[in-house]
Amino acid sequence: MDKRVLLLLCLTLCLLSAGCFELEGEKQDRQNQTTGELYDTITIGQSFVATQDDLSRIDIMLATYARENTHEIIFELREAEAQNPAIIQTIKAQSIKNNAYHSFRFDPISNSIGRTYIFSLSSPGSEPGNAITAWYHTDDVYSDGTAFINDSAIQGDLRFRVYHSYSLTELSLFIFKRITHDRIFFIFWCLLLIVTVSTILWLHRKEK
Repeated sequence: MDKRVLLLLCLTLCLLSAGCFELEGEKQDRQNQTTGELYDTITIGQSFVATQDDLSRIDIMLATYARENTHEIIFELREAEAQNPAIIQTIKAQSIKNNAYHSFRFDPISNSIGRTYIFSLSSPGSEPGNAITAWYHTDDVYSDGTAFINDSAIQGDLRFRVYHSYSLTELSLFIFKRITHDRIFFIFWCLLLIVTVSTILWLHRKEK
């Protein structure tokens, strides 16, 4: 294998291992009850304002009632002023873990900064006793948005996290900031680089 290709692969592995390709943005990480079972015509959702460009992932705190649910869940994302969703994804309820975040990833949305979005979940095929739910807080703990049930705003906010993809500049600044301010990250990064360089040297000697 060409050494330059190998080096690129190793450096990419380092970056992936350090988790440096997505930037956590706005979030609401408090909860005190669930929204109730998600089935039939019920839809739950949340509005939020993107604080960066390249919106690319939304995590939602979900629950299964500690049982295996079997019907499909539909995730939709749209701008608040738009009629049609920009993103539609369908997942199986079996993929959802109880009382854990579930990640919905999609192609980065450029020019998302400052725009209001609404994500929603529905499950037309589900029924009571075979349906998931979402966690939320009954107080208005996220000031830039609100929770929805069946397109009507309710008091409170879903528990969620939003992520944005890095540009090369943002990635470089993030790595520099973490290395200079986070000792554990610095040690971890150095170990990764040592492993990478050692691997390249070992392969180079092996080819001789």
